[in-house]
Amino acid sequence: MTKCQRLVLSAAQTAQLGAGRFDLLPAQQHYLQRVLRLPLGAEFIAIAAGQWWRCRWQGDWAAVEEGLANPRELAQTLRLAVALPKGSGFEEVVRQTVPLGLTELVPLVTARTLCKGAPKLERWHKIAAEAAEQSLRSQVPGHSPSPKF
Repeated sequence: MTKCQRLVLSAAQTAQLGAGRFDLLPAQQHYLQRVLRLPLGAEFIAIAAGQWWRCRWQGDWAAVEEGLANPRELAQTLRLAVALPKGSGFEEVVRQTVPLGLTELVPLVTARTLCKGAPKLERWHKIAAEAAEQSLRSQVPGHSPSPKF
């Protein structure tokens, strides 16, 4: 079952899981149809609330078929605080540390941090979700009611 494609669900989509179906975002529909070229009715794994769900793609929505066990998460909480590097270096930190089982990643602004503009939280969340999908994680740092970025 691990060969199925994986999608991280948003909080709104996670709330719909109890109904046995959820609406797909336009970007997710595009990914399944145009990038992966999956036919309608194809199976994929939805990652939500620390659990995996086997789902079937139905166009602009997906049917939830069953919950799956995923024992890949660490029992301990793993936190990492990193001073913001110059440029887009923090994106690489996110990309490389999420597959290690990281629970919380804390960006630090120090006296010597060269920070231009506001932190790119939305971009970091997207990178973390992609890294979690690729590394078969159930938890995505920053995808919770209280984001950990």
